[in-house]
Amino acid sequence: MTTSSIRPKKKFGQNFLRDQNVIRSILALVKPCQEDNVLEIGPGTGVLTKGLIQSGAVINAVEIDSNLCRLLSEKFQNNTNFILHQCDILQFDLKELKKASKPWKVVGNLPYNIATKILIDLLSHPSLFTKMVVMTQLEVAEKIVAAPHTSNYGRLSIALQRKARVNIKLKLGKECFFPEPKVNSAVLEIRPKEKKIRNDFEIKFSDLTRSAFNNRRKAISNSLKDFFSSDELLSLGLNPKDRAQNLSIETYEKLTNFLMLRERKEFGR
Repeated sequence: MTTSSIRPKKKFGQNFLRDQNVIRSILALVKPCQEDNVLEIGPGTGVLTKGLIQSGAVINAVEIDSNLCRLLSEKFQNNTNFILHQCDILQFDLKELKKASKPWKVVGNLPYNIATKILIDLLSHPSLFTKMVVMTQLEVAEKIVAAPHTSNYGRLSIALQRKARVNIKLKLGKECFFPEPKVNSAVLEIRPKEKKIRNDFEIKFSDLTRSAFNNRRKAISNSLKDFFSSDELLSLGLNPKDRAQNLSIETYEKLTNFLMLRERKEFGR
């Protein structure tokens, strides 16, 4: 099987990277070396995989497309540091990676329709990874890195920035891919923070931010009225007339902690 015989499949959101300068730039960001474990998401035709393998790192590639898996198996059959998993990355058991003695790096051209879900799943295991270099739709990348007081700042910004330091490293035009997508793209560098994950806190935090940003045009005294009175907001140092996009991540964490403390007092826990 040859690369030229592969036809991109729309159902898998396939747009294959073909710009050699971009490929070199991404590899320079990943900095793979012999001591690394690398999880490659959606290797496609293997244009990044080749450079990753040549570094001597152990590469675990996850690809859903059976035709691409045959191509990759043939292309890299003699490379003992290449392991291919034919499955949907959303079904891949990330806990399996914990069996390795060293943390992982992640690289991938993420299917744009599920990119945010993939990133949120990866960051639910922050201690597993030292660095992620991933490609997403530019619009999504700009929302991920957005700061408070901007129109792009929202639940996605908060969800990822709480658990990682995120930066846009490259912006790519449509011509870098085959077939050309309808949107521009960006390469994100994501470095997970050492953060303890508490499920009860995460659930409460998610409920709070969902309510705030579902009504982002309203004052928080209105959008968060199911959680706080105006007096409580004032006691926490907030302006009840503020809107969701004006509150920092630390403020949302402070609000969540207040809610959990209040519940423990109410229920005597």
